[in-house]
Amino acid sequence: GNSMTHDELVERVARALVEATSGPVEFLSQAGQQAAVHEARIAIAAVYEALKEPTDAMVAVGIIQIFVEDAWTAMLAASPARGSE
Repeated sequence: GNSMTHDELVERVARALVEATSGPVEFLSQAGQQAAVHEARIAIAAVYEALKEPTDAMVAVGIIQIFVEDAWTAMLAASPARGSE
């Protein structure tokens, strides 16, 4: 399993947001880094709320994968958080 803490998730999301829009997070001021962490917390909370109740597609995949070790991975892949590719 994954033992990532919430703070580690926040840091990872903050870094991804900054690097996608501004470049290396190390180039941001302290205030900029704090703003990125705040934005990451908001984004994570929104995704958490959206995924608290699985969609029908997530449930269907979860039922199919119930005896497979990667059931959560399959369910998450069927979730709206994945987006379209």
